Amino acid sequence: MRNSDALITVYPSKKRMALIAVGGMVFVLIGSVFVMQVGLVVKLIGTSCAIFFGSCTVYALIRLCSLKESCRIDQNGLYENASAASAGYIKWEEVKEVAIYHYAGQRYLGIELFDVKGFIRRQSLLKRLMLTINLWMPWLRTPINVPEKLVSVSLEEIQREVYRYLKEND
Repeated sequence: MRNSDALITVYPSKKRMALIAVGGMVFVLIGSVFVMQVGLVVKLIGTSCAIFFGSCTVYALIRLCSLKESCRIDQNGLYENASAASAGYIKWEEVKEVAIYHYAGQRYLGIELFDVKGFIRRQSLLKRLMLTINLWMPWLRTPINVPEKLVSVSLEEIQREVYRYLKEND
């Protein structure tokens, strides 16, 4: 985490991104083997596996090569770019709460907004789709989530800085 008077920047964990890329490639290969088998169901499973894990691999490789931050906090708001459903810039007056929660053995920093649907309406078509899917998932506390495994610092550090800025902007 880089810290100055008015800016905190968190970058993706390069080690974790590399592991996701390698793991994705392995599952793409497994899916490819399934595609070459006899039987429509097996071919569909293989194709689905190759497409999904291929997408994960491409995302991880892009994040490995990119110098873009996962999260940036400044006096005006928070830029969330840690997940595939990157929410982008969120102004402090839009943030209702930030909470750390667990799901499926992973920890997330959920960013709750006062007007989630209004925020989603202002996004591009692809982001709207991804955030809306997150909104429908009952196990996610909010559509905007920072997965701990995709950032290089603890969620508690990010949460502490967000609270500090929220308090300053009250």
